[in-house]
Amino acid sequence: MKVVETRRVCTTMAALFVFASSVLAVPNGYTLFWADEFNAGVGKQPLGALWTYQLGNNGWGNNELEDYTNSFANSHIIADPKATDGLALQIQAIANGNSYTSARMITQGKFNFQYGFVEARLRMTYSQGIWPAFWMLGSNIDSVGWPQCGEADVMENIGSVPTTNWGSLHATNFNASQTFVLPSNQVYNSAYHLFQSSWSPNNFTFYVDDTPYHTQTVNQDAAWPFNEQMFFILNVAVGGNFPGNPNGTTVFPQNLLADYIRIYRLTGPTSNEVVSLFSTANSKFVSAENAGANPLDCNRTAASTWEQFLVVDLGSNEVALLSQANGEYVTVSSGSTPSLIANGSQVTKAAAFQWMPNANGTVYLKSLANGKYVGVDTTQNPPAVVASASSPTSSQALGVTCYGQMAAPSTPGVPQNLTATNGRTGVTLSWSPVAGAASYEVYASPLPGGSGMAPIASVKTAKFLATALKLHTTYSFAVTALNAQGMSLRSSMATIEPYP
Repeated sequence: MKVVETRRVCTTMAALFVFASSVLAVPNGYTLFWADEFNAGVGKQPLGALWTYQLGNNGWGNNELEDYTNSFANSHIIADPKATDGLALQIQAIANGNSYTSARMITQGKFNFQYGFVEARLRMTYSQGIWPAFWMLGSNIDSVGWPQCGEADVMENIGSVPTTNWGSLHATNFNASQTFVLPSNQVYNSAYHLFQSSWSPNNFTFYVDDTPYHTQTVNQDAAWPFNEQMFFILNVAVGGNFPGNPNGTTVFPQNLLADYIRIYRLTGPTSNEVVSLFSTANSKFVSAENAGANPLDCNRTAASTWEQFLVVDLGSNEVALLSQANGEYVTVSSGSTPSLIANGSQVTKAAAFQWMPNANGTVYLKSLANGKYVGVDTTQNPPAVVASASSPTSSQALGVTCYGQMAAPSTPGVPQNLTATNGRTGVTLSWSPVAGAASYEVYASPLPGGSGMAPIASVKTAKFLATALKLHTTYSFAVTALNAQGMSLRSSMATIEPYP
C-alpha cells in the first residue's frame, strides 16, 4: 500500500491530447486517446505541458529516504535502441553517501482522465531498497485525501523481488492486490515489458504483456472511488516500509526506463470480439442465463458464458449481438414490453442495434426495430433488459468488458504454454492441459496484434491442427478452457507465419 501525502497542484490547465507520429498497435475496438512517447530529443526533460514534478524528502507517508528533484540528473530522455522509437525517459535514483535523489512525475492538473485501456512500456530498476511504480490516483485527492480518492497501481515492484509485479487497488477499507511473476525466473529489469490496465465503469483489470492476471469489480461492502477521474504518477522511491532500505548489496545509480505511456478509448464496435455488457444503473452484467426461453436480465456480478456476446459489426456503427450461451442473436420483441431475448437465428432488423460510444468509455445501444434505447428496468425481479427509452440517460449507459478480462470464479484456469509449430499440413497448436477443463476453445486472427480474434474450433484435448491458413500471413492464436461453469480467461497469444 502506497500512502501518499496530498500536494496542491494547479488544476486549471485543460487536458492536452498528444498523438504519436508512428503507426501504433491499437487494441481491437479502441483508438489512441492520449500518449507520451518520450521522444522530445536526447537530453530533453519530460514535456512540461504533460508532466509536473513533486519535490521533497518528507518520507511520502512510507518512511522513504529519497529527495525528489526536478534536476536533469534524475530525469531526462536518453537514446535507447531497445525503445520502439530509439528514445526513452530515464528516471534515475542516485546515491550520495547515505542520501539519495530521484524523480516523481505526475500529470495532475495537466491531464486527468476517466476510463480506457492504459499501456506503459517500461524497463524496471532492481536491487534491494529500490521501489519503482507507475500508478494512478483520484483527481479529487486534494479535497477528499487518501485513500478516499482511490489508488490503482499498474506497475509496482521492489528490487529484492525482481521477478514480480504488483497490480493493486486501494480505497477506504479496500485493498485488493495480486502479483504477476515472470516465467522461468526472468527478471523485469532485463528487458522492456508492457504494464496495462483496462478501466471501465465499476471494473479494473490488470495485465502484464497482454496477459490478464487481476480483475476487480465494484465492491458493495467498501468504498469504490474508481468511477472518478484519475491522474498518472511515475516515480522511483528509495527505501521505505514496502521495499526496506538499501544495504551493502544495493547498486546505484538505478534507472527506470519509460518507452511510452498510452491511453486508448473504446470508440466503436469491437467487431468479431466477445464482450460482456454491464449496466451503470445497477452495476450488474447483462445475462442470457435462460437464453432463448426468457428475456435477458441484468443480475450477475461476474461474467461467464451466459454473460458473453459476440459483437457482429454491421457497418455504420451498427451491430448485432450473438449470445455465447446458445448461439442465437439478441432481438427486440415487438410486444408492449420491448424486451431483449436471445432467440434470433439470423440478423434481421429486430437483431440490429446502433452502437453509440460515450466519452467515458460506455456505450448506448439503440434498437433499429423500434428506435428506442436499451436500458435496465430495475423495478422488475430480476431486472429486465428492455429497449424502451426515447432518449439516452446515464441509466441507459452500458459498460463494455472485452472478452478475456473477466471470468466466473468456478471456471477453469487459463491455458498456459501455448505454442504454434509449422508443419506440412498446417500449424499445430499445443498447450498444457488445464485441470477441470471439459473442452477448449481455439481462437485465431490474421490481423496485426491479434485484433478481431474469433473462435475457430472447439476441442477436447490440449492440441489442435489449424489448416486452410493463408501463406505469407502472420496469424495470432489463443485458447480458453471451458467447464460447466463457463470459460476461463484467454491464454497468451502464440504468433506464427505458416509456410507450405
